[in-house]
This record gives sequence, structure tokens and C-alpha cells, in this order.
Amino acid sequence: MPHEVRVQKALSHGPEFPLIDSAVEAQLTLQGPGFVFLDGKKLKPLKTADARSTIKDLDACIAWPGGPWMRLRFPDQASLEPLKAALEQAQRRAKTEVSTTPPRLVHPLESPSKSVIIGNKRPAVRELATPAKRLATASARKATSSRHVGSDLEESSTKPEEEPPAPRVDLALSEEDRLQRRVKAAQQAQTRAEEALSRGIGDPTAAQRMQLRAERDELVGRIKAQYSLQGKDVPWNLGTATVQEMHALLR
Repeated sequence: MPHEVRVQKALSHGPEFPLIDSAVEAQLTLQGPGFVFLDGKKLKPLKTADARSTIKDLDACIAWPGGPWMRLRFPDQASLEPLKAALEQAQRRAKTEVSTTPPRLVHPLESPSKSVIIGNKRPAVRELATPAKRLATASARKATSSRHVGSDLEESSTKPEEEPPAPRVDLALSEEDRLQRRVKAAQQAQTRAEEALSRGIGDPTAAQRMQLRAERDELVGRIKAQYSLQGKDVPWNLGTATVQEMHALLR
């Protein structure tokens, strides 16, 4: 059952407890193991109260880290006893929790910034590089890379140049056989070129038409540019000229 009592309340931000002269009347409610309400507002748990919190005569001086610091004056000793017992019990429980909490083990791969500082041992702080040190480091790296490049050039210059492989000629073939091979190779190359042009297009005839259209457009542009530089008029039948006739106009 909650304990309720009317008290005189004085608050401050610390680090000293306020005097009772500035106190005002308030309603204090003690509920559960160490939960205090003042005028319906819940205060911080009693187990987190500052170690300087104390009870003397009819005054209860209680403070929390970060505030508030308050002095509560009770009307009599009987109304003060429940709060006194709750504060002492909370302080004992806080000391027990601190003493029984095991230290956190640090994983070997954990970074020093996250590790626990044990005793006076602190993680080593990396020394900040001054501009002079940075300049010296950059110069040393540049010199090292220059030495490596020089040694690579020396090694490449000392290596003998490899001669190109000699062409393989079948002496048993006649001149007619060689000509037939050249014609066959040219035909295969033309076939591969046509396949490359018609790749992605289902109709090879459409691919040829597109190729011829692109060639005509290119020739028309070249003829117009040439005639414009020469100050001449473009032939009136340029649009109906064949590809061979367009090549003749460019000569």
C-alpha cells in the first residue's frame, strides 16, 4: 500500500542541498521498492541517488547525479520512517549490484577504442603526423617508387628483343592452289562480315539494305562537304546516283 504524506519541499540544482526557508508544501507518495512521487511526478529511483543523500532529524536530503537536489521536511518521525527505510535499502542494493557485477571480457579482435581500461593501462594513442613528417614520408615513397621504375626500365632494356616468327610457307602448293586459298579466305571473311552486320536482324536482305543506306548517307555528306569547300553547286541528280557514281564524284 503506498505511503502518502504532506511535506515541505525545497529544490535546487546542486551541488548543495537547499535551505528549508525556500520550501513549499507538496504531496509525497512512496510506492513499491524505492519509487517516489512528488506532487504526482515520478522521481528517479532511490538506488541511483547520490552517496551524499542523508536523513537527519525530520529532514530528508536526497540528490541524484545531474539533479535535482532536494530537502524534504516531514511533520513527524513516524511519517519519515518509511522513506528512511526505503532509502537505506536502495543504497545497500546499489552497493551489492556494483560489487557483484563481473568485469567485461575484451575480445582479442576488439579494437582498443572499445576495450575496457584496466588499472592504469590505456590504449596507445596514435601520434598525429605533423606537416613536416607527412612531407618527409611522401618524399620517401616517391624516391622508392622512382627506384622501382628505374630498375624495371633497366631490366626491360637488357632483355633481348624477340624476333617475329617466320611465316610458314607450304612449298608443295602451286601458285593456283595459293590463289584458290586466298579467294576462299576472302569469301569467308565477307561471310563473317555479313553475319556480323545482320546479327540481331532476322532478315539478311534487310541488313544489306540498311548497310547500303548508311553507306549512301555517308557518301552524300562527304560530297556536299567537298562541293561546299570548292564553292560549287551539288549535282542535281545526287539523290538518284548509285554508290559507284558517288565514289566517282569524290575523286
